[in-house]
Amino acid sequence: MYKKLSCVICFFLLSTQVQAMWQKMTDQQLIDHSVLIVSATLLAKPLLQLDSPLSLGVLIINSVYQGDASEKAILIKLPYAAPPEKGLTTVNSHHLNYSINQTGIWFLRRDNQGFYYADHPQRFWSIDKDKNLKKLLINLGGGTE
Repeated sequence: MYKKLSCVICFFLLSTQVQAMWQKMTDQQLIDHSVLIVSATLLAKPLLQLDSPLSLGVLIINSVYQGDASEKAILIKLPYAAPPEKGLTTVNSHHLNYSINQTGIWFLRRDNQGFYYADHPQRFWSIDKDKNLKKLLINLGGGTE
């Protein structure tokens, strides 16, 4: 009995120490830490692999909410997903998987090499949240439109 009780207590103590991989951001933080906010479609995932586990994708921009309004297409760093024939996939919970033709609102950061990236699940919103974003930008004083 003591053995079961001690196992339960150990499990409880250890489980309270676990932290989530993705810490929730406020809308203000999300907007403030995004250099480019766009409505865009992921057009392609080129086979070019950068420093593993990343590859490059192409985002075709429909509209710009915040950032350089002249951008029409950009390169975006994506998690590298090996082709199925290699027997490898991205299965870790901390990997983000985007699909070709995925359209939505992208909250992008930029690295020191000039590549954009979306490194958090909150950095992609479905396109139907367009009106919510416009209201947020007006209320928070950001945006280009």
